Amino acid sequence: MKTSEINPRIMVAFTRAKMALRDKHLKAKQKGLTTVEYAIAGSLVGLAVVGAFTALGNAVGNAIDSMTNVIS
Repeated sequence: MKTSEINPRIMVAFTRAKMALRDKHLKAKQKGLTTVEYAIAGSLVGLAVVGAFTALGNAVGNAIDSMTNVIS
């Protein structure tokens, strides 16, 4: 092999290695949820919990009112 043939091959190998590392880094960054996605998911869960406790509170209040009316 001539020296002129080695340099382009080395450059191609370095370029491929650099691209592989960059792609690996980008894929690693794309894994998992972002902060915005966590905030949206947390908000939805919070709304569901508030709605469930409101409905439960109303049901308990109605049950207590019914028992109070029966006792009276």
